[in-house]
Amino acid sequence: MDDRRLNGRWLTIVGALVLGLLSSLEPRVTLLGAAILGLILLVTRDVLAPQRAVVIVLVAKPLIDLAWRWDFFTVGQQGVNAQSLAAAFLVMVAAIAILRRGGAPAWSNALVWLLITAGVSVALTPTAMGLNELIRLYAGASLFFVSTEALGTEPAFHRFASAFLAAVSVPLVLCLLQVVGILPFEY
Repeated sequence: MDDRRLNGRWLTIVGALVLGLLSSLEPRVTLLGAAILGLILLVTRDVLAPQRAVVIVLVAKPLIDLAWRWDFFTVGQQGVNAQSLAAAFLVMVAAIAILRRGGAPAWSNALVWLLITAGVSVALTPTAMGLNELIRLYAGASLFFVSTEALGTEPAFHRFASAFLAAVSVPLVLCLLQVVGILPFEY
């Protein structure tokens, strides 16, 4: 089966599930979710390929962190912002990569036990912040399983490093503009 077709199917299935969940929780964001999904489909057909998705999320992370106070909607008592969406996306991509890889994945027993313990802890004492932190922990840990495929060669790492430095320069310039008084500290 063609990888692009498989990625498109996965993206469509996952996108439909996410839109269904969003429409049941917050009907007003369904249109926004559909627009974002459509944009992703237009920009790249294989956004769920681990090699590309990991690099895209890691490079975009400094820019995503600029909007940490901007909540898109609320689930339970927890506001969902760009950081939460990026973390959930990264966990989803890692899960798909592990399932598609075939063969036995390279597990780290210590990491797996950490993830299981954190999951059980949040399940026993569920809080909105606990769930948010669990998603972020899982997102960071998922890089352990897929980053080698994405950044394993020297040219791939150099491309990533160049793009990451360019992305990091944006918050740096904004910070300098805040210090000089051109931009406000709250936005």
